[in-house]
Amino acid sequence: MLIFLLNFWSVSAHVFLAYRACPSIETCSHVFIRLDNLKQHTVKRYITPLLRNVVVTGEQVNKTYQIEFSKKRMLYNRKTFAPIPFPVQETIETY
Repeated sequence: MLIFLLNFWSVSAHVFLAYRACPSIETCSHVFIRLDNLKQHTVKRYITPLLRNVVVTGEQVNKTYQIEFSKKRMLYNRKTFAPIPFPVQETIETY
């Protein structure tokens, strides 16, 4: 019973009991996020589903991997997730 409840109380225990490490991003279904707040000395942990987008243009296939947490969407870019870059170099009339 305690192991069952520990699964809901602790994200780290849930990761240990229910998930395993993936060799590549293509085979993953969820992502474990650890946010360290150095100013407040706190750590927050999340498990989020991995979002996949496939765009086919002619013969070219582009795959993108994204996560969304705290109402922010992050884009996978060679081993890390980063915020989606917005084009800010254009003038205001363009938008």
